[in-house]
Amino acid sequence: MRGRILCVGDIHLGRRPSRLPDDLPGLDPAALGPAAAWSATVDAAIQAGVDSVLLAGDVVERIEDRFRAFGDLARGVERLVEAGIAVIGVTGNHDVEALPRLAKRLPDFRLLGAGGKWESVALKRAGEEYATLWGWSFPEPQVTDSPLAKFPAKRNGGIELGLLHADLDAHGSHHAPVKSKELQATGLSAWFLGHIHAPTFGTDKQPLGYLGSLSGLDPGEHGRRGPWMVEITTEGKLRYRQLPLAPLRYERIEIELSDLPKDPTELADQLHARLHDDALGGVAEALGRDLGGVRAVAVRATVKGSVVRRDALAAALEELGRTGLHRTIDRTVLFLEKIVDGTTAEIDLELLSRDSSYPGLLAQRILSLEADDDAGRRLVKACGQELLKRLDGTRGADVRTLDDDQKRELLLRSAYRALDALLAQAPAELQEAR
Repeated sequence: MRGRILCVGDIHLGRRPSRLPDDLPGLDPAALGPAAAWSATVDAAIQAGVDSVLLAGDVVERIEDRFRAFGDLARGVERLVEAGIAVIGVTGNHDVEALPRLAKRLPDFRLLGAGGKWESVALKRAGEEYATLWGWSFPEPQVTDSPLAKFPAKRNGGIELGLLHADLDAHGSHHAPVKSKELQATGLSAWFLGHIHAPTFGTDKQPLGYLGSLSGLDPGEHGRRGPWMVEITTEGKLRYRQLPLAPLRYERIEIELSDLPKDPTELADQLHARLHDDALGGVAEALGRDLGGVRAVAVRATVKGSVVRRDALAAALEELGRTGLHRTIDRTVLFLEKIVDGTTAEIDLELLSRDSSYPGLLAQRILSLEADDDAGRRLVKACGQELLKRLDGTRGADVRTLDDDQKRELLLRSAYRALDALLAQAPAELQEAR
């Protein structure tokens, strides 16, 4: 092996994860945020004996957080340097002011590409150079031109890597827009990107993409989070894997409720069992070893299906949401962050779609979406990002990563809720569809 590096995406020191209850058993919510994820990353880097730790920008949430972030960042840098590990980073749009100020007080932290100028540094193992790292830092919070326009054409050759905070394939972005083809045209062996919190690095078997946020910061950042271990073999090939080190993980699950009993009392009891056993227990079983260093899992459960007593279901959901649900499996606490009611009243869509009323027109569109016919596909294609965010109900969610099937699911859930509301106010003749 020539070298081993640990690549870290957006940390956002100073920010606290959202939607956390204050009464998690045996856990302090403050110990589940970015600072704890950074500390775990430092531990992993030292244990694995990496040569360098690379930070892809937005290390600090904002300029006002620099003093709080300084202690956390400094402790990590000091431990890494004592272990003989180089620490190199670039600024993003969030920490364009904060990170350079902190870097001045941390002489062992190498800020690469300051002022928006490309800069390189040699990566070494046991004093021997094995690769060149290129980096560029935000000179100001908004950059509308591609930083690759000034990327050096003549370089030293050998194994070259890129570290950049940028907006990939986003036309008109104010956050250093770059194109995938531009990155590939540089000829570098890999590009480690920061900015978008959903990890895409390594997809399509290409070492190019977003490292993702180091730890989930809100329910929109669900799924695996952590740094990336990158090894460069003696043959010059790259091997990489993500380490699930984040102490907090957000997850989503869907629960089918069509077979719940009609009796309100039995319904509430069985609903509790479904959410406690299937939602929380199912997530723990599905994740298995992938839990890694996760101490808490915030689960957003969407209940689905057509039910007869939606009034009783709504009351039971409200009660469970008010009391909260959690369970501990081994050292990990799993809790319901939110219950999303995606159920619908039992409706005869075919009958309703024959009517020219608003409910009838909406029923026609629901049938098209469910059939995935030409009209349904046109509805999916017409969805803009802002609409999808509103349907998803998660502020800051990265809807650009949704595929057509996921968009269709969002549209269907929203359409069914709207249809249920319309029918509640509809004339008596339309009630036959229920």
